[in-house]
Parts: sequence; C-alpha cells; structure tokens
Amino acid sequence: MVSDTSTSYSHLPVMVKEIDEFFRHFRFKRVLDCTLGEGGHSEFFLENFSPDIFLTGIERDPAVYRIAQNRLERFKEKTQLFNCSFSRIDEILSQKEGVQLFNCILFDIGISSFHVDKSGKGFSFQKDEKLDMRFDPEEGEPASEVVNKMKKDDLADIFFYLGEERLSRRYAEAIFNYRMKKKIETSFELGEIIRNAAPGPLKRSRIHPATRVFQALRIFVNNELDEFKNALEKSVSFLETGGRLIVISYHSLEDRIVKTFFKGLDREDFLILTKKPLCPSPEEIKNNNRSRSAKMRVIERVK
Repeated sequence: MVSDTSTSYSHLPVMVKEIDEFFRHFRFKRVLDCTLGEGGHSEFFLENFSPDIFLTGIERDPAVYRIAQNRLERFKEKTQLFNCSFSRIDEILSQKEGVQLFNCILFDIGISSFHVDKSGKGFSFQKDEKLDMRFDPEEGEPASEVVNKMKKDDLADIFFYLGEERLSRRYAEAIFNYRMKKKIETSFELGEIIRNAAPGPLKRSRIHPATRVFQALRIFVNNELDEFKNALEKSVSFLETGGRLIVISYHSLEDRIVKTFFKGLDREDFLILTKKPLCPSPEEIKNNNRSRSAKMRVIERVK
C-alpha cells in the first residue's frame, strides 16, 4: 500500500510504513496534518488512502508552506492549507461551518530538511549563515539577539533545560567571553565557539558538541514546547470517535510531553495504542539518517 513518496524533494516523510499499519483498514475521509512541513506526510495520505479523502494542513514557516503548496498542487481540490502556527488550530477550524472532526490527526515535530539545508536561517552549525532560527520571520527575536544580549546564567539555563546539555555553564561562559570582543552573527561562528570550548574528547566526537546548544536555541526562539503543548491539548477535541492521533517526536522533551498528555486523558474516552513508542526500522534509518531519533506514539478516541 505504501508508495514511493521521495519524489525530487529533499524531505522524506518519516515512519510512513508504521503509519500505514495503523490505518491500513481505515476508510477515513478527513485528515489534519498539524505539521505540514514540505508536504511529505500529506502527500503520502493523499496518494495511499481513500480517494475521497480531504486533508487540512498547517505550516508555520512561510517558505516551507510554499514548498508544500507546490508539492500538493495536484491535490488542490482535496486540500485546505493554512500558513500559521498549529497552536491556532481552534481558530483555524472555527472558520469552517459546523464542528470539523477528523479521522486522523498527525503531528511530526521534527525540523524540516529545508530548514537545515536551504533556509539560510542558521539552523546548522555546519553552514556560515545569519543566525536567525525563526520559523516565522515576523515572530519573536532571532537567535543572534538571544546569544548576544541574554544574561550568561539565563543562556546556560536554556542550554540545560531545552537542550539537556550538561556543559551548559561552560558553553554559556564561552559565548559571554566571545561577545565581549565581537558580536556573534553567524551559525558557523557560534558552532566554532562551542567546539573550541568543548573538552578534548568531545572535539573529536562524531557528534558535534554544539548539537544540543543549537537544538535549545531553536526551541527557545520559536517557543516550540509551549506551542506544541497548546496544540496537542486542543487537537483531541477535533478527533472523532474511532479516530486516531499520531505524534512523531525527536527528542526526550517532546516525547515526555506526549507520554504525559496521553496518560492524562480519560481512559474511558481514549485508548493508547502504543504502550511504548515505535521507532524507525534499521532500513529507514539507513536510507534517511535524520529519522534515527524519531519516536511515534498513537492514541485512539473510543467514545
């Protein structure tokens, strides 16, 4: 049932075979993709499931939204796409007449391949780009403002709590000392500050020592965890009886939110279908290394 959704786009939708397992016998009509991204998962649903399916998609980043529009152009009669944060899900759906309920709601919380490879916003320490990191250029402050103006202890807290970086104080100190001499402007520059401040073994590690720092900054700049909690809580009210909510997360902070939220739902109304999170197959990881940290949890509304 699963078709090749790679096309010529850089983004490969994660864990589509596992999603297929949960919906193989579904004859559903309404899908809500809360993290449209470059349109990979939406394209998968539209290509592989019932011909009368209608999909609603939400994407925060205007540039990524345009990519998804182009990718799904041939399905324009079967889609309705919105360029805004998924935390506004209730506002979006209230624009429609009557209460809109969905058979499937999907969250794929991973960063888009476009952000890392092509956005020019400084998401990668391997590129020498302006340090911005905002999904929506009209919201919040760029990451450069955070690293150049925030107090040292506050920076360390961001790295520790949002990146789970045990050397948070050390790296915040290095940033503070560097910016006393020169303003930090690019992603590569910040990556080198962290690499130079790292202990010797970490400098030689396969994983760049700035990985968790960049993750933490991105989460902070976009207020990702609060946005996600808000959207997740709102989403279940739009899930019809028998419908399923799928969440794919990529680090422990996100997965913890999902696990806690699922456990807190009324057990008479919801059934957790994944006692433990599902992970990508070795074959998928081999073909798409960025899928390696993905974890998928699924819940069903039973009444």
